[in-house]
Parts: sequence; structure tokens; C-alpha cells
Amino acid sequence: MDSKLYIDKDQAIELGLCKEGQVWDEGEALSLKQLLRKRDGKIQGNLRISTKSKNPLAGLKEITGDLDLRDCKMIESLPDGLKIGGNLIMQDNRAFKSLPSGLQIGGDLVLTKLDLNRLPKDLRVGRNVMLTQISSLNTLPDDFEVAGSLWVNYSDLIKLPESLKVGGRIGLTHNTMLASLPQNLKVNGDLNLYGCKDLKSLPQNLEVKGNLTLEGCSSLKSLPSGLCVGKDLDASNVNIRDIPKNIRVGGRIKLPALTCNGSLLAKIIDSLSESDLQPVKD
Repeated sequence: MDSKLYIDKDQAIELGLCKEGQVWDEGEALSLKQLLRKRDGKIQGNLRISTKSKNPLAGLKEITGDLDLRDCKMIESLPDGLKIGGNLIMQDNRAFKSLPSGLQIGGDLVLTKLDLNRLPKDLRVGRNVMLTQISSLNTLPDDFEVAGSLWVNYSDLIKLPESLKVGGRIGLTHNTMLASLPQNLKVNGDLNLYGCKDLKSLPQNLEVKGNLTLEGCSSLKSLPSGLCVGKDLDASNVNIRDIPKNIRVGGRIKLPALTCNGSLLAKIIDSLSESDLQPVKD
């Protein structure tokens, strides 16, 4: 089954199929295979397709813009070695099981409601990785690097690689089987662990330059020695029993039933004063 593209004149110009001043029938159906042959597997600009084909992009080598596959619910594979200059977007496709080897993405990787069981070891992403409801993904590749921010939310992560490197924020909300974090993890922005119910510990000397959110981490009983949070620490709905004296918080601290100024954290351990504490407001 060949896929058909219904594109307007602006898209036709962007894809190099029409020039300014030429007539283009906006209802014209273009064969995707014809387009790929015409362009030698390379597409200038963005491409969004809607198809029921299982392998509509065979022959695609490179696309300079975004590849938007949100309307492809049955696609099973992408070509190995594919280069995408912009973003790769996929959602609501349970037939798609794995990304191709050698995949290079210049922009964001945005995947929602897929059954991926792994990411390729040689995956390269230029900006952010945003994974939501990826039900079979238990870990990330060794030596995985994200230039921007990393979000893996409402998924089945069990662990993260020790060598994980992330340039920006990290969001791991509602990964209910995640029990621990890499020992040498450095977070250059926010770290959001909201709803990680099985998280039992945080690494010693964990440094988070932004906000640290631990709300709903019901298995977490203590904060690690040497914890350094650049902005706010939210540990509400957490059964914290131990707070080391050598942790630092640059903003505010939200503990179960209490909120305090981060600059006063060192004093909390030895003595608590009413002036330092105030009730949490829902």
C-alpha cells in the first residue's frame, strides 16, 4: 500500500515540488514513494503523513525538518541510519517496537503511547528527549547522552544507566518501579520525581541546580548526605525521617506539614523555631 500525501502549495514549495508562481492543485495526491525516488531519499523541509501502511518510509535517508508521524497508527519501522534535522514525533502506535539503529535527530525526540522495549545504543538527539507512556521501556542505553532535557513520564523505568548525561532538566514522574538513581548523576536544571512510589534512596552528594520534586515518593525515608539543591526542595507527601545536617537548599523547603526557608536548613536539625516554619498551603 503506497501512502498518499495531500499537500498545499506552501508545502509543495518547501518540498521542492513547486516554485513560486507555478500552479499547484491543493487536492493533488502525491505518492510518497514517488517523492522519495524523485528526491533520492532526501526531503527538504518538514513532512507529516497519514497512512495505514506498515513501512511507508522505506527509502527515506534524510529529512532536513520535522518528521511528524502522529497520524501513522500502524507503522512498524523506520529506515536504519535515518537523519532528521528537526523533530521526530510519534504517538498512539502500539505496532512500533523499536527505533532504528544509527538514528540521528537534530531536534527533539517526542514519543507518546508506544510499546518500545529499548532505545538504540547509537541514538543521537540534538535537543530534548520526551517519552510519555512508553510501557515496555525499563532502562536507557549505556552512555546515553541528552544535550537538552530528558522526560520519561508515566513509563516503566526500573533503572537508569550510571553513565547517563543530561544537559538540562530531568523529569521522571510516575515511574512507579524506579527504585534508585545513578550514583554520579548531575542535574543542570530541575529534577522531578513526582509519583515515583518505589524510589527508596537518592545518591549521596546529589547536585540539582534547579528544583527537586520528591512529592509522592512514598518509599523514600531519608534525604542523602551532601544533597545540594539550587532552588526549591519539595518533599511533601514523603515519609522523611532523617535530614542530614550537610545538605544545602537555595530556595524553599516543603516537608510533610511544614515549609521553611532553605537558608535556615542547617538550623532545622538542632532546633526548630516557629519563626522558621509555616504550615503548608494546599
